[in-house]
Amino acid sequence: MAAGAILERDVLVPELALRTRVLEAGDGPVVLLLHGNPDNADEWRPLMLRLAARFRCLAPDFPGYGRAQLPASFGYTLNELVRFVDGVSRAMRVADPITLVVHDNGVGFDVQAASGLGLISMRERTCLLRGEFAIYSAPGMGTTVRARVPLTMPETPLAEDACTRRVG
Repeated sequence: MAAGAILERDVLVPELALRTRVLEAGDGPVVLLLHGNPDNADEWRPLMLRLAARFRCLAPDFPGYGRAQLPASFGYTLNELVRFVDGVSRAMRVADPITLVVHDNGVGFDVQAASGLGLISMRERTCLLRGEFAIYSAPGMGTTVRARVPLTMPETPLAEDACTRRVG
């Protein structure tokens, strides 16, 4: 695919009986770009154009946003969101590894002062999956979370305290 082209794909997510639009650009390792509320995949177009020379960028519309259907049964639970992302990944034939980038249009926060269990949990879970985790935020500017995890787990388990040492 040409680095300057962004294709729009109509994708069926059979697990949830819905169709969504997925923007696709570039070739290489996969970067999955997830938009915040109340946005849609179009927010990622400028970044996709910059990354397309080195990465395969995918940006789906979440159910009910952009050009995605919103089935009455979809309740925006964490489980349904995971099923949605998994379904889009399968439909787009995503292979290991994957870089996940999530953006929120919220108010943002001072990352250095943050101490909530949610951030600690995200870091620990990413570590347990042998991934990389980064969060970028500033008051008044919103938040971007970047997590890169392998899609298949290695056979050798991590040491019990490997992740707690890395968080903090």
